[in-house]
Amino acid sequence: MLMGCNASTVLSNKPILVPVDPRLAAECVRPVNLPNRALTQVEIETLWSKDRLNLVNCASRHSTSITYYEDRDKELGG
Repeated sequence: MLMGCNASTVLSNKPILVPVDPRLAAECVRPVNLPNRALTQVEIETLWSKDRLNLVNCASRHSTSITYYEDRDKELGG
């Protein structure tokens, strides 16, 4: 009787794995071009720190997303 119960819970098909969402796997946006004029020290520091923060955040999301899908696919045999 136990064998009959156990057999009914076995999955015979592999799961369907959804590929990485292209928005998550897209390359990070490059920093903006600077204007063709002299910048003040405040402008330089503000633009530089904003670009650096955006790049770090994007790279982190990109890496985390790709790692998630790679790990998922590896564990599920995809």
